[in-house]
Amino acid sequence: MKARALIPFTTLVLVTTGSCRDAPEPFVPPEREPPTERSWRLTFNPGDDRAPTWSTDGERVIYSAAEFEDTAATPGLLLSIPFLGGTGARVFPDVQTDTGPPRWLTTPAADPAGERLLFAQIIRIFGETICGEWVIDCDAAFRPEHNAPLLAQVTLRVRRFDASGALVDDPSTEVEFEGRFFDGIPNPIGVPGVWQIQYFPFHQAYVEDSTQIYRPTWSADGRVAFSDGLGIHIWDPASGSVTEVPGTADGVTPAWSPNGEWIAYTRLERLGSQSGFCRHLLIAGADTTVACAEQRTVYATGRRILSLIRPDGSDPRELGDGEEPAWSPDGGIIYYRRNGAIWRASLAGDEPTAVPDTEGGREPAASPDGRHLAYARRDPEGRYDIWIASLQP
Repeated sequence: MKARALIPFTTLVLVTTGSCRDAPEPFVPPEREPPTERSWRLTFNPGDDRAPTWSTDGERVIYSAAEFEDTAATPGLLLSIPFLGGTGARVFPDVQTDTGPPRWLTTPAADPAGERLLFAQIIRIFGETICGEWVIDCDAAFRPEHNAPLLAQVTLRVRRFDASGALVDDPSTEVEFEGRFFDGIPNPIGVPGVWQIQYFPFHQAYVEDSTQIYRPTWSADGRVAFSDGLGIHIWDPASGSVTEVPGTADGVTPAWSPNGEWIAYTRLERLGSQSGFCRHLLIAGADTTVACAEQRTVYATGRRILSLIRPDGSDPRELGDGEEPAWSPDGGIIYYRRNGAIWRASLAGDEPTAVPDTEGGREPAASPDGRHLAYARRDPEGRYDIWIASLQP
């Protein structure tokens, strides 16, 4: 994981203009149908509900919600809700208040002891353009519609459920994403430096499919695996050390097995690249000046491959097409997204099968007793809610 100077950047700012604003209209959920034996809808948020996980006792589902109650402008708020249905509540009301600084929290995961929550805080999102809105002149072989990558930085945090201190007091590690930097090298195209843009497969997955590629996951011994988009890394919150898992190039969305022997992840296949210059032209009368220049490299993306590897980088395996893996409590089954639904694959080698009634689903999470599956399900309008599917025969 290599850090670069990222300049300039657009800092995530979630504020309202003016000194006050009208309160959002109260949200009234549609009439809820009673749960069936197979599945039921758990949340009814006007925004997206994503990244479900389970409390260690299996009684509640913890997830990230946007546009919740009086925090309508919040893109990510950690909530929990009884898995049989009920009212969602803020997990950390002391750090996600109505009047405090807005925070974008997502991808929660309760630790095996049930005392702490691991999650990602989005710190910086780049703007879609670097050089501004001047006239763009791009090389003929390059597609100018590819904008700059958006992911800039997230902070992984571990916080006790009963914590009362500030977020900055919790164990944390910063994850900066490769993708753009200013080289500052004089060149023959009329500007003293060029923005180097690398539109990696993980940037495309984040922008085009809202894949939360960095998703952290616990090991049984209290370590954390996560992705920086270009590979899988292991963070030890106790010591602060971060190490790379060899052989995981372009690995994202890791999931550590319950026994700690395996890390499942998604490998984003690269199929070559295309590069070219884009010059942003400032035109004043008859004069044309290259005001800003970008050298963009776009990597062609192929399959999303469900993969396994030992934490030390040994014994790599591929299980076929699939992404966003999650383990069963006994470690014998991997649930994952495939063809717009949730599938399951047995480590014993059985033929993978689709989980019934999970069309439109992603980000699966098995309950601690193995009887239910929480997942995010897309509705016809493109928004996500949390659903529960029974795993009973």
